[in-house]
Amino acid sequence: MAKRKYILQNRVKSNTSNVVEENIYELVSEKSTPSVPVLDKHSELSLDDGTNPHGTTKTDVGLDNVDNTSDLNKPISTATQTTLNTKEDSFDKNTAFNKDFGIEEDTVLEGNAPAGKITNKNIYDWNYSALAYGVEWDTELATTAMTRIGSMNSHRTLPVQSLMRRCLLLDNGTVNYYLSATDSTKKEDGITNAVLDGTDGMVMVEIPEHYRKFETQGTRQRVLISNGKILGFTKVPKSYVGAYEASLQQSTSKLASVVNTTADYRGGNNNSAWDDADNTLLGKPATNISRYNFRNYARNRGSENWNCYLHEVRKTIFWLYYVEYAQMNCQTAFSPTLTSEGFKQGGLGTGVTGANNTNWNNYNGRSPFIPCGITNSLGNASGVIINTPTGWPDAKTFEVPSYRGIENPYGHIWEWTDGVNVDSGDVYVADSLTMSDNSNVGYTKVGTTEQSGGYIKALINNGEILPSQTSAGSSNTFWSDSFYYASGFRGVLAGGSAGNGATAGFGCSETLRAPSITSTGFGSRLIFLTEEMI
Repeated sequence: MAKRKYILQNRVKSNTSNVVEENIYELVSEKSTPSVPVLDKHSELSLDDGTNPHGTTKTDVGLDNVDNTSDLNKPISTATQTTLNTKEDSFDKNTAFNKDFGIEEDTVLEGNAPAGKITNKNIYDWNYSALAYGVEWDTELATTAMTRIGSMNSHRTLPVQSLMRRCLLLDNGTVNYYLSATDSTKKEDGITNAVLDGTDGMVMVEIPEHYRKFETQGTRQRVLISNGKILGFTKVPKSYVGAYEASLQQSTSKLASVVNTTADYRGGNNNSAWDDADNTLLGKPATNISRYNFRNYARNRGSENWNCYLHEVRKTIFWLYYVEYAQMNCQTAFSPTLTSEGFKQGGLGTGVTGANNTNWNNYNGRSPFIPCGITNSLGNASGVIINTPTGWPDAKTFEVPSYRGIENPYGHIWEWTDGVNVDSGDVYVADSLTMSDNSNVGYTKVGTTEQSGGYIKALINNGEILPSQTSAGSSNTFWSDSFYYASGFRGVLAGGSAGNGATAGFGCSETLRAPSITSTGFGSRLIFLTEEMI
């Protein structure tokens, strides 16, 4: 029989069992042809009738070392056992899950293989339970709770999300240096001061390469992720997203992600009249810019690798968050305490929402009012910073959220999202970085939204984050975020604004405007794509 091998625990092991019934794990040793014993008696005997009239023994025929031990109970050699005793089970030690987990039948990597013959079916089941982790929800169940599935240990260690971190990224796409995990005003050593004003690069959050799969089974939908390759999963390349809402360097027309309170980075609509007032726009995000110009200002950094907020990057952040928290209502109060099982719980709070629109308009014409970098004290951690804008008419207190270094992922101001158009409900996603603001040429239709607004009940299949259904949703059931719809050719604004209250969130989208529209409350976010995404 041909020699068979299986890959286990990041090294090849041989199994010397003599069982040969199509067991993929078993490896029959190649042996030399045995010598034929010389029979000194009974050589003429015929025992076809099952009798043994001459009392022939196994010694007579050269089989004195053979017994009737069952295959299951056959021992392995002392030498083999000695070698195996030196091996460790690498599955328990590989908490990073950063190896290739195999994509071929008869192959298993990184762990204890399932019992019996390996097939695609049990590789699939085993990889899900041991290597991938994700969430499942029922589109007909009026709850915001999701069910964690896959590796429970990975839900505790979060091997993908835990690699997200803030850094200073140069225009050529190289990391100048990483920031302290607990204080973004410091370099990675936690001692040396970081320069966040643009001199040392853009303040970005690195999103690691990982793998992802979406599934639908009846009314149940699920998403699973892993930072190792698994059969049927799609690679999500590494990317970088602005740690802050985008600023604009006025002198160069370059989109930025910085903490800079000089006039060159004045935010909002660049109104200098408020520079010395409580409602100053110094150090605030840039707004009153069309999607087209946001895109071009980003690419002024030197290449198409730079872009304003992209639909695919938004989608990546969306699913990383929901897999981590397993709670569809992202405005659930933030809790730093883990569950008894060691899982994340709660949400990121109300965010910068709930502002009285009249008060906001009187304060600064509904321009941005939260300064970039207010969550720096959180470092790479998720959490909430409490802020009361100086001079706000009703002394409103806002909860400024950060998701693993991404400040204000929802609320405060709407963010223009590139690479996606909605044409009377039909959703088109760009096939390349050749974007259009008035046509779907070069785009692929991925689904159709509900053609009316409301709280989101269900999403388009295959991981799209725009809604297929809004009827029967509410602020405390299903996805808990709202969708705003108008017919015609529309761009997509993401996240909601300070005036949106409970409707804002990771899943909140607005398709009321053409991409050419500008507003004091419309901003975006800086993105850098690795070459693999171009």
